[in-house]
Amino acid sequence: MANFDNILYVDTTAISQRRVFFKRKARIIEAKSWASGTDENKNYYTIWENDKYRVALGKPGKEAGTKYTGKTNPNDMRPAIFFNNVEVQKSATFQDIVKDLEKVGKTHTYALELLGCLLFRSAFLLDHKKVNSEGSEEIYRYYPNKEVVNKISETVPIIYGVPAEVFLHYLDAIALNEDVKYDFLGYDLEKKNVGGRNNMLTYVNLIAVISGKKALYTLTGPLLRSGVAAITNKAAFESLPHISDKQTTEKNISSYIIEMIKIPLVGSAPCGNPLLSEENIDEYIEVEKSKIKPGYNYFIIRAIGDSMNLAGINDGDLVLCRQQLKADTGNRVVALLGDNVTIKEYGPRIDGVRLLLPRSSNKDHIPITPDEGDSVQGIVQEVLN
Repeated sequence: MANFDNILYVDTTAISQRRVFFKRKARIIEAKSWASGTDENKNYYTIWENDKYRVALGKPGKEAGTKYTGKTNPNDMRPAIFFNNVEVQKSATFQDIVKDLEKVGKTHTYALELLGCLLFRSAFLLDHKKVNSEGSEEIYRYYPNKEVVNKISETVPIIYGVPAEVFLHYLDAIALNEDVKYDFLGYDLEKKNVGGRNNMLTYVNLIAVISGKKALYTLTGPLLRSGVAAITNKAAFESLPHISDKQTTEKNISSYIIEMIKIPLVGSAPCGNPLLSEENIDEYIEVEKSKIKPGYNYFIIRAIGDSMNLAGINDGDLVLCRQQLKADTGNRVVALLGDNVTIKEYGPRIDGVRLLLPRSSNKDHIPITPDEGDSVQGIVQEVLN
């Protein structure tokens, strides 16, 4: 264990986009320099191999192919696994990876957490080393620690149908292709947290959820909105063994231990009862105490539908609300309309009537005129996801 503490320890000052951008940039430049083949005869470039397996990227990828009907990306590649020089016909979806990681987590939690440590390090290219230079361009390759990989392989020799080491390098190939994609789309990868980094940190977030270190809703909300759910650095340090040693944790205990408070999650159909009556509380969810203003009651409601998506509230989001019966124009409010609860913008008075306004890209939503007896129940403070 102590050995893994030394091997996997992550210096918090080393994990920023800017600090590792030189590696990411070099990898993108190398990948873009590779010549493309044809749809039927791709050119494959190997980024890792052993005596039986190799992981490579083939050009052109799907989004660069002549049959692709969407917006083409001329630099798109196809991550591939070869066994004895024969391509293993796999094209991993996020669902495929979720399924296999979930299998691992059911019986081998520690191996799964070790995998999470390696993926967190990979997100910031901490185990990517310069192998040589061709001309003026540097070349970096992924070298996950052998001792850690062997420890994982003792209990989980196969992940996604291949050895654990092959699986790690395959995810690295997918991450590289994502970096190339976002570079093509014009994102500044030195400043923006997008691309392969987010892929890796989403896998880490998934591992934290499977191993019981994080709640499921912290993963599902962001996934539904954007397709990725990158774990925060702080949550990773709280969830994974070894990446933060005991001495560092004790020095920075306030950074990693957050005082929490339980807030009720209320249902959407009060049925005549007050919104916060016990009958309407589905469960209690822990929220950072720093978010709670003394002297107020708070509740959480799960957003349904897309009527407020332009205001940052999407279907399935958990929304933290401060209980109060009055609001100002422009506030996002929780309103009780009969037995139904809705989140809308508190609009202006028109002919003496206050409107509740949707903020949505879906034009089917229209302003609501409250009936007598309808009331504001709270003010939206923030979306928790």
